[in-house]
Amino acid sequence: ATAELRATRIALAEARDNVARGYAVFRQRVPYTVYDTCYRRHRQHRGLIPYPCPRTYYRTISTPVAINVAEERKKIRALQRQLPALERRAQAGVAQCNVAYPA
Repeated sequence: ATAELRATRIALAEARDNVARGYAVFRQRVPYTVYDTCYRRHRQHRGLIPYPCPRTYYRTISTPVAINVAEERKKIRALQRQLPALERRAQAGVAQCNVAYPA
């Protein structure tokens, strides 16, 4: 019931941050591989046998992106206009849930 309201609030905060900074930040998760040595037991003589075992990890890379501040301000105004209706809808949805599933 509150997912759309939450998403709008997050978008509004991000747009405000973009205007305050003067640029947006593009974030992406990038994989990288770390090569390690793993060991397994030999079936017959029970000794350890090394073998390469690559492991994939992820890191987040942030890149600045140019924005049109005027367009970003328009987006902020549009999101602010949406908030009251979304808040009412979310409150109604929560009230319905509380009726259907009383505590």
